[in-house]
Amino acid sequence: MNASILGRPLWLALVCACLPLTAHATAYKCSLPGGGTAYQDAPCQNGAAQQSVELTIASSGLVTLVSDVAVLSVHVAARKQHQLGYMSDSVANCLMAVKGKDYDGAVQKALSSAMNTGDLQTANSFFASPAGRKLGKMILAQSYQSLGEQAPEAAPALNDEEAYKLEQFVHTSAGQILVNQRFIANSEVTPIIRARGEELKKNCGWRK
Repeated sequence: MNASILGRPLWLALVCACLPLTAHATAYKCSLPGGGTAYQDAPCQNGAAQQSVELTIASSGLVTLVSDVAVLSVHVAARKQHQLGYMSDSVANCLMAVKGKDYDGAVQKALSSAMNTGDLQTANSFFASPAGRKLGKMILAQSYQSLGEQAPEAAPALNDEEAYKLEQFVHTSAGQILVNQRFIANSEVTPIIRARGEELKKNCGWRK
């Protein structure tokens, strides 16, 4: 199960995709008649109990994960170009100093273009959970491997409960957007992340 999900090309596409913005949105937390809870863009219907929720994804685990995957490709490319003598020490050092947080604004914008506020809430909640944090580490380790690099830490294994939580997330609207490539297929997503990468490279003086 885990291998089939992680084998899909979403995260590897993010690796290759290679003004801070703050993404805020308001969702409505609705208490459903059957006892469940739903997050949605529009006010709750049929007199359902409602609570406005201000969503901020600046520090979410999902933003951090996508940013870390994006910056990894910059670091690996800079190191290889420098080793081959195609890049000066100063440019290489500048690019190696780029952090995941330097991508956060672009990633926030990309996520907001592909997901509504309810999906963002669902995704943020999942990636803040033990199963989501482990999945993030697995994705990052796989990203290192795809670039021919040794991951700094081994990918953790999901226990049965975490695997179940992952399966549940995959079948949510947010999970479908992320896992089934709707995120990458969104026409605004990849250019946003790629443009930020090119901006960072230009700032460091990298001329191809």
